[in-house]
Amino acid sequence: MATVSVLLFVGACAPAAEEIADPGEVEASEGTGASGGPSAEWVLRTVRTFTLERMFAEQDPDPAAVHAGDRPGDVLTEAGVLVEDGEGTRVETDPELWSPSLGEGLSGDGPLLQEVDQALADLLRENGVSWCGPEVPGDTFVDSYPALEAGAFDTHEEYLEDIADYVDCGEDPS
Repeated sequence: MATVSVLLFVGACAPAAEEIADPGEVEASEGTGASGGPSAEWVLRTVRTFTLERMFAEQDPDPAAVHAGDRPGDVLTEAGVLVEDGEGTRVETDPELWSPSLGEGLSGDGPLLQEVDQALADLLRENGVSWCGPEVPGDTFVDSYPALEAGAFDTHEEYLEDIADYVDCGEDPS
C-alpha cells in the first residue's frame, strides 16, 4: 500500500500530457509574464533595444559596435537585432522581425535569447548615453527606467509608448 501511495504522489506531481507546452507556444509567449502582461525580461530587453537604437542614431558611425568587442556585435547580427542596410547598421527593435533561428542555440544555428540579452547588456555597459544630460553608462540608463519591473503597465503597447518616451528623455519627438 505504501508503494501505491508513493506512486500516486509522484504521478500527481507530474504534468498531464496536455499541460506540457509546445516549444512553439513557449517561444510565442516569451514576452508575457505570469499576470498576463509583459514579462520583466521583455521589458528589460525592450528598454535595451530602444536605448541601443538611440545610441546608433546619436553617434556616428555605429560606435556602439566598436566599444564592446566583436562578440556582442556578432551575436546581435546573427540574431537579427543589428541589421545591415544600404546606409550602415541599424537596430531592429521588433523581436518579431529578428532571426527565425533565434533561440535554437546549441541544437541549431541561432543564438539563444539569453545570449542576445547578454550581448545587449555588454554593448550598453561599454557605451554611454549622453542625450539626456550628463553622460551615463548605457546599462545605468537602462536600469534607471522607472517602470523596469513587470506590472507597471498592463499591455505591451503601454510599455512601448512609455519606453520610447523614456529613451527620448520625455521629449515629444514631433
